[in-house]
Amino acid sequence: MDWIKAQKLTPNEFAKYALAALTKFGRKGTYSELAALIYRSESTIMTWCAPNSENPLPLHARHHIWLAISALQTTKPKHRRPWTQKDDDYLKEHYHKSTSVELAAALGRSYSAVASRVTELGIKSHLQINDDLLSKLNNLSLSNAQISKITGLPRQTIYNQRKKHQITGYLSDRGRPKSKLR
Repeated sequence: MDWIKAQKLTPNEFAKYALAALTKFGRKGTYSELAALIYRSESTIMTWCAPNSENPLPLHARHHIWLAISALQTTKPKHRRPWTQKDDDYLKEHYHKSTSVELAAALGRSYSAVASRVTELGIKSHLQINDDLLSKLNNLSLSNAQISKITGLPRQTIYNQRKKHQITGYLSDRGRPKSKLR
């Protein structure tokens, strides 16, 4: 219901609309919930909404309630579509062949949802360098860029692997010795 129609309702009709709207969104639809929406006491709401009340529900309070109910209509659900075994199998099969953005589009999910699920499933990136190879290349005092060209892996992956194994003393990409990792 839009605000123009809501204004034309009597205070009692508006209260009935508001309580019905609350139940529609999975709430109990009580005066205490209505009171919580606009930070008023339950007794005040009951007084305002009583038929033939001397203090009917004021227009500004109706507007606050209407805004709160409208916000309930536009909020996203807290729980998303659960992951199925089929989704998990698809991720495991295609993770090393596709980017997370492509996987998100194929599964109809967000990038962050895919990234979180990959972590939950424990799927490791195929962009790893063998520890044995890394130590051999490290003995040659090569920079990350040089190892990147040899292995075909991104420089950031090389850097991360060196950081993970606390390897220092290699040449930076600018040709200076790298004494400590940042």
